[in-house]
Amino acid sequence: MKQTNTAKARKITFNKKATEQIKETVAAAVGLATATTTAAKSAIDMGACIDAKTGANVPIFPLLNMNENAKYSSFKEKHGDRFSRAEWLRGMAFVGLLRAECEGTTAEFKHICGTIKRNCMHWDGTRKSAAAVKRAKKAGLENPDGKQVTKSKAKKSTEKVDALVATRQQIANVITCLNLLKDAQGIAGLPTKADQEKAFELARELQEIFVAE
Repeated sequence: MKQTNTAKARKITFNKKATEQIKETVAAAVGLATATTTAAKSAIDMGACIDAKTGANVPIFPLLNMNENAKYSSFKEKHGDRFSRAEWLRGMAFVGLLRAECEGTTAEFKHICGTIKRNCMHWDGTRKSAAAVKRAKKAGLENPDGKQVTKSKAKKSTEKVDALVATRQQIANVITCLNLLKDAQGIAGLPTKADQEKAFELARELQEIFVAE
């Protein structure tokens, strides 16, 4: 009978620094009395802990799909060989710890993850934190600044608007409208002929003032 050797799955553990930082980050995010810092500062510290070898050591974190049913094959298809399956498993184990810490609190898991990701050196999306950019540059990563938001600038017109020319055109438009009204005299709701004549007279006076050279 052929004997098959099976390897026992190694339990993935994290050091005290990482687990305490997770608790602090969630506590700060929901404003618990036990929090010793702000939500923003704790997210920055969490990002540094994630990137550090002496911390959580899961730099893959910002690239992970947070879904519990995520697969390494899908990750590899999107990101290539940047990280091994072992690193992916460690990253997903860390995600599990973070999710468990959020349970039973008012913390929104996805929101907290999104905030933390922007503070990690491998984050390649927008709004990457300055501290994360600094670590990315030090590590020699490609695109250390992350995705930049393109700001659309309003085009300034170089053509000067001549107020007199514009006024003349408006007067001409008014006269055109009045002529149309005069042609449509039989339509109900239009002003009386006397009122139309007054409007015509006023328009003609304006035209004489602004059109005369």
